[in-house]
Parts: sequence; structure tokens; C-alpha cells
Amino acid sequence: EYLRQSFERRQTLPLEVMSGKDFWVHSALDNLMAVSDYHIAAAVVLSNDREIKNRGNVLYLPIYHLMFLENENTRKRRFVLLFRVLYFLIWCLGVSFCRLLF
Repeated sequence: EYLRQSFERRQTLPLEVMSGKDFWVHSALDNLMAVSDYHIAAAVVLSNDREIKNRGNVLYLPIYHLMFLENENTRKRRFVLLFRVLYFLIWCLGVSFCRLLF
């Protein structure tokens, strides 16, 4: 069981990985979602089943779909990384240019 938090949206998405054929039975997840103070609107169960199903507010996905769950900050991190690389390259060019002048 895992919890994926979205600080910008102030939401929590519980993820549960099930290995057997009885992935429909998830008492810990049901107990977590029953607590109204947690404000959990949906959950995801990853299993060996090959079909995508939806029962109530629980989405059942094949385990290999885990690679498609993207962190919401991934684009921001890519932009920051690109900015840092560009800044470093500009700095290196500036240092090289200064060495040529002096």
C-alpha cells in the first residue's frame, strides 16, 4: 500500500498492489477510504489482471500501467533541470570568453 500525495491539489491517492486473483478484496483500502476525515475521493488497485476496471471510486489497473502514473511536478522538475543546464552552459561560455580576453 502506498499513498501518492498532491500538495497543489491537496489530495491523497491510495495505491494498493495486489498479486493474487482476489484483488477485489482489499479490506485495508476499504477501511482507509471509509474514514471521512481523510477526504479520499478515489483509489487505485494494481494487479496482474489485464483489464482496466472501475468499481465505485476504485480504479483497477494492470500492474504495468504503473509506469504511466506521472508525478505532477515532473514538468516543473524538467524545466528547472533544463534551466540549470542552460545556466551552467552560459556560465562556462562566459568563463571561456573571459579567458580569451585576458
